[in-house]
Amino acid sequence: EDIHTGTVLALGIGLQNMPEGLAVALPLVREGYSRRRSVWYATLTGLAEPAAALLGVSLVIIFAPLLPLGLAFAGGAMLYVV
Repeated sequence: EDIHTGTVLALGIGLQNMPEGLAVALPLVREGYSRRRSVWYATLTGLAEPAAALLGVSLVIIFAPLLPLGLAFAGGAMLYVV
């Protein structure tokens, strides 16, 4: 849409990732790991997200003709569960 919308979205995603990183790092500190090592492990867990995003985008591009069927199936499954 525009640069403002993208900036706000990126900021929101970044803010959401902070508590997630703390949820990984704080138990490690409590168990005796150093703060530096805990932050390193939390960062490593966060690096899986961009890799999975690239994989997801690649699969969507490859299987684009099947996307409507997959979304319909997922929607039906959610309706069934709820």
